[in-house]
Amino acid sequence: MELTDQFWWYTSRSAGLVAWGVLTLSLLWGLLASTKLRAKMVPGYWVLDVHRFLGGLSVTFTAIHVLALIPDAYVEFGPRELLIPGASSWQPEAVAWGVVGMYVLLAVELTSLMMNKLPRKLWRAVHMLSFGLFVVATVHGVRAGTDAAHVIFRWAGVVSVQLVLFLVIARLMSSRKLRKALEPAPSRSRATAIPASAPPAFPPPASPFGPEPSFATEPAFVTVPVAPVAPVAPPAPVLTPPAASPRAARAERTHRGSSEDRAARIAAAKAALADRRAQEAVLTD
Repeated sequence: MELTDQFWWYTSRSAGLVAWGVLTLSLLWGLLASTKLRAKMVPGYWVLDVHRFLGGLSVTFTAIHVLALIPDAYVEFGPRELLIPGASSWQPEAVAWGVVGMYVLLAVELTSLMMNKLPRKLWRAVHMLSFGLFVVATVHGVRAGTDAAHVIFRWAGVVSVQLVLFLVIARLMSSRKLRKALEPAPSRSRATAIPASAPPAFPPPASPFGPEPSFATEPAFVTVPVAPVAPVAPPAPVLTPPAASPRAARAERTHRGSSEDRAARIAAAKAALADRRAQEAVLTD
């Protein structure tokens, strides 16, 4: 079976369209995961996995889209044209948008894979480039894509842009910092507090009959009954347990080892769950 002359050209075009669609789904999924809509529609335990899966698919189809241009005979592309913006002789401006988008996609994907090892501010700053990546990829598809004039691509672009704008607004409205900024400041009462004055101290009135006489009191003796002391019982003899057999000792060591292994597995599972919840908290913050 011989390949036609336009096989690689069709492969690059189809892979580019799929890469743009998967990239749009990844952006929409990330926005959905960071809003309150996710708690009602999507379970939280597989949000990150789906987001990373979509990101990996976008990188895969982007690589196919780029590499399929090398053996294509319709337009001559080499490493220089594919890696340097503006180096292509065929629609240099439109191809430059695609080269820049490829670098931004690699930066976002690599920082997402190293999310736990990077500072949170750095990861968030790079991850925010996903919005610019969506714009760059859309412009590249419209300017360089031969299928941009198709009605399906136009409607897909319009719907995708509207969904992204809607979820961005929902994300901003559910942001904690924005809610704190929109909350009214507590009003201070204009009334000044009047300090309570202490009541005036007056000397106690003198008795008309003179001072009360003091009487000498004698100490009173009270007899308290004491309970008899109970006899102390002799200590019970200490019984030493019989020595365990070698088989019983080996079984006890095996049981202790299995218990320690089980505890280690439980601790590792709890640590993984805490890590996953921390990553979800980063997305929803």
